[in-house]
Amino acid sequence: MLGMKHLYVINNSNAQYGVNTYIRQLLEVFKGGVGCLMTLVNWGSTVSEVTVGYKNGIRFINIPYVHPKVYVKEEKIYQSVGYIILSYLNYDEYNVFHYNYFSDYNLAVFIKSRVSNSRHILTVHYLRWGTLLNGNVEYYRSILSKKVRSKFEQDIYEEYIKERVFCDIVDCVICLSEFTSRLLKEDYEISPKKVVLIYNAIKMIDDDKPCEFLFKSKNKIILYVGRIEENKGITFLIAAFKRVLKSVPDSYLVIIGDGNYDIVYREIINIWDHVILTGKLSQKLLCRFYEIADVGVLPSLNEQCSYAIIEMLLHGLNVITTNALGLSEMVEKENRVDIHYYKQGIAFPIDVLAEKILNNILFSHKEKIKENVIYSFDSFRAKMIDLYLNI
Repeated sequence: MLGMKHLYVINNSNAQYGVNTYIRQLLEVFKGGVGCLMTLVNWGSTVSEVTVGYKNGIRFINIPYVHPKVYVKEEKIYQSVGYIILSYLNYDEYNVFHYNYFSDYNLAVFIKSRVSNSRHILTVHYLRWGTLLNGNVEYYRSILSKKVRSKFEQDIYEEYIKERVFCDIVDCVICLSEFTSRLLKEDYEISPKKVVLIYNAIKMIDDDKPCEFLFKSKNKIILYVGRIEENKGITFLIAAFKRVLKSVPDSYLVIIGDGNYDIVYREIINIWDHVILTGKLSQKLLCRFYEIADVGVLPSLNEQCSYAIIEMLLHGLNVITTNALGLSEMVEKENRVDIHYYKQGIAFPIDVLAEKILNNILFSHKEKIKENVIYSFDSFRAKMIDLYLNI
């Protein structure tokens, strides 16, 4: 007879694509106690040796980074990490493992082979083909159906096979958007019984401190939050902003986040005084920008369920985004820019983006969304607890 249920959340210390935020929300879920134990495994950590700590009733196991060149095969790295995790495992407990990267496949296989009666969950945060193909689903599907592929296409196909196999071996696959849920069922042929849709959510920080930024009341603030990358549509946003400036010369584009600043610098040469790059900010400072902004814009080419959009909506901001993957589910049609896809590329309607920005900064008003929306933290918490307790 197995005892208490114990959840092991596997995290890579170099986490990207919102995974760190996702992990933080899981920690918030467990703060109040949910009827099972939680261990967060941070591997790839900067520690020099394995360390174990406890906070808010949660155990943290930190495993140092191991360079792949140390071993002949990558599988050996995951095997080593697996042995470390198993050394802290209580085999009398009902153990559940929650993975957040497709690259953890070898680790999952290793643990499944050594821990009987264990359960395994995978959250799909990111599909690599979406970045490589700028979210072009039709091109992606044509690659899967081809008999003869280029090297680039073959790499994408092999990645698809690996992702499908990982989804097959786990007991539950969490999707962050309806789009991904359909994709896994239809294109990856994953059993609908194991696919679960749980939208991202974030626990908001209460901060009544007034804003002290030196903007004037007549200024219009256009806000971008996220990593600075080509596939986030940042160059399209800057091009659209240049058009907005011609109509509203008192407007400013605020870009919050880190990444490849060079792609911004080369686009803003003639509008330096109207573009503000803050770098990555604390959550409290970020929330103050949400309060003063007139509109949020995230014209991403490849994203499922953006935390930045959720935060903006919770602060009453209208958000303009695209029809890319799961993003089209997050905003109303009038604030969605439809990317046009063709055989092996895309066309982004910059004029449409500029028009939607103008409509928002000139005519719209803020209105906080209701607490019971699908992106509320309470909804996220209830669904995650239900999944963990019943898997």
